[in-house]
Amino acid sequence: MPTASAPHHATDRMARITAVLESANPMRSALARWMYENHEAFAETLTKHRPDWNALAEAFVKERLMPEASPEAAKAAWQRVRKRVAEEKRQAERKG
Repeated sequence: MPTASAPHHATDRMARITAVLESANPMRSALARWMYENHEAFAETLTKHRPDWNALAEAFVKERLMPEASPEAAKAAWQRVRKRVAEEKRQAERKG
């Protein structure tokens, strides 16, 4: 029979499993996850301000989203995320 603490244990278990999945998939970087989760707001910011990928890479390192500043890697991550979001929207429209 479940106890009052069972939901807490389930949450902890999910967090541990998610951490394993994230660490096992190097293509899913912290930066790419952040960009994906914040896609709309980040895209809007980039339409208002021309991106300085050098400065952004430095900021991403400070925020622990990248291990080292690489403007090329930051820009490439954004391009991959944009492509993924666009593909997800196309798929949703086909189903819709």
